[in-house]
Amino acid sequence: MKVLITGVSSGIGKATCEALIQKNIHVLGVSRNASQISFNSSLYTPYDLNLAKCSQIQKPLEQIQKEHPDIDILICNAGKGLFGSLEEYSYHAMQELMNLNFLSHAILSKVFIPNMKKKKKGKIVFIASEAALQGRQRGSLYCASKAALRSFAQALREECASSGISINIINPGMVRTEFFNELNIAPGPSEENAITPEQVATAIIYTIEQGPNMLIEEINLAPLKKVVEHKKSKQ
Repeated sequence: MKVLITGVSSGIGKATCEALIQKNIHVLGVSRNASQISFNSSLYTPYDLNLAKCSQIQKPLEQIQKEHPDIDILICNAGKGLFGSLEEYSYHAMQELMNLNFLSHAILSKVFIPNMKKKKKGKIVFIASEAALQGRQRGSLYCASKAALRSFAQALREECASSGISINIINPGMVRTEFFNELNIAPGPSEENAITPEQVATAIIYTIEQGPNMLIEEINLAPLKKVVEHKKSKQ
């Protein structure tokens, strides 16, 4: 078994890589600087790729698929945040967010699904967000990008149901990671104000470990007590 996971540089992606390697599973990590991340294991193969540049990623992904035809699991995790009033952001920033949070995962799926269909097996886990479930003030772009990913996954599940491919969605709430470093919001300081990357990784692994006779369609994860702190704006 081989697993390809995007967004491995930090947070949920990194924690999931570590957990998979501990289970002696070969992980192919994709991010802008995947080769700079060391897990001290021969089970980790990095691929440096900027997924926000959607016009440039299909051929590199096809090459990965050619080199590793035994990839059975995709974990579509890469993403970034963008919060504020709509008029604050440039068209470039808007396009880049949609590219990374949604379109790159659609392209990734397009590349790998044909081989999964041939083998009549495969799993794809999309890391969406609780923001995909309901639009929030100052989150129009981010909520839209995650809602698009969630709807895409739901439709893809219907397309792939007869091909032995399971499509799973995980919607984390606020996770205490570097995700918030460049944002003007953050979870509150208490432990109960955020979940950890390791907890999300546990949910991901639970999902992919299920047999072919059961599908976990969607998991929603949330901190026990939601508190959002507003930092000084970096705009």
